[in-house]
Amino acid sequence: MPGCGYERVLQPSADWHTGSNWQLALFTVPDVAEFAFRGRERELLTWFFWHGSCNPTAVSEAHVNEYVSQVAKPGALRAGIEYYASVWQDWKLIKRI
Repeated sequence: MPGCGYERVLQPSADWHTGSNWQLALFTVPDVAEFAFRGRERELLTWFFWHGSCNPTAVSEAHVNEYVSQVAKPGALRAGIEYYASVWQDWKLIKRI
């Protein structure tokens, strides 16, 4: 949540690794993130499924296909990225409270 340390995990760190939340920082720049992943939704999702579970069979092929078909719909990838991109606006609002 913004205002509860979320902003700190967005800052690059020397100890970032494939399990770090590096994507949160990338997703705060929606145009760049969308450009990088548009048309590569399957690669994006399977990377997260693998690194989130460390088990390539944790998510069935049918489920991967469904996720990909949903995220590939017009506006869906952008909407998902915007959730993270709003952190700075949310943080400003929370700081005023």
